[in-house]
Amino acid sequence: MKHLLIFDAFWDVKKRKEESFQSGDQILLFPLTSNLDLSTRLKERLEVLGCHVQVLATAALINSAAQRIRDRYIEFIATLPQKIKVGNKNLKASMGRPLAGATCN
Repeated sequence: MKHLLIFDAFWDVKKRKEESFQSGDQILLFPLTSNLDLSTRLKERLEVLGCHVQVLATAALINSAAQRIRDRYIEFIATLPQKIKVGNKNLKASMGRPLAGATCN
């Protein structure tokens, strides 16, 4: 049987029971953590049961996706001051001038 096992850093290998896995099962580990020690311990424990285990490089995938989202988010936030209106001016124009009596060091 094939299994996809998704887990995060809070997975406790010692407290989990592997009753749903049998010798010969194919298991894809999908870690939501970069903790390689946890992935390794879980893989070893399942291999003792006779399972064929593959650890997916999800940390790299998640980091890559997060970077793309981050870049798009920064671009989005950067455009907001020109899109938000305060009275008849956009936020950038409203906030762009110094306040009376304000100084910059």
